[in-house]
Amino acid sequence: MDIQKRLQYCSDKLQPQFRYRWMATFVLACFYALRVYLYGYCILTFFLGMCISTLVMFLLSSRIDPDLLVSSDAPSILPTKASDELRPFVPFLPEFEFWCIVNKILCVALCLTFIPILNLPGIWYVHKGT
Repeated sequence: MDIQKRLQYCSDKLQPQFRYRWMATFVLACFYALRVYLYGYCILTFFLGMCISTLVMFLLSSRIDPDLLVSSDAPSILPTKASDELRPFVPFLPEFEFWCIVNKILCVALCLTFIPILNLPGIWYVHKGT
């Protein structure tokens, strides 16, 4: 229980530090990019990109799709008049959780670059027999 309290305390302290959190993530991503540039790991980088692009989709999508809440015969609940209430955008994945997951994925990918068996080339050339 003490560990959970410490993690929550650190999380609460980090959450308002937007600029410093993302600068640290940028440094981590640059270190990963340097490892990939020097040693390869193209397939690992491809999967890292797929994971991050999926997370970006979750970050940019709404938690609730208002058109799915009503039937096709009923009018849309999106505001169509000036008097209609406009609801704020609530993302499916909050920014802080997005940052946490991206850092976890980058750390795992960075650790995997130290395992030589995972250094698979991105393109295998077809060797034609003579």
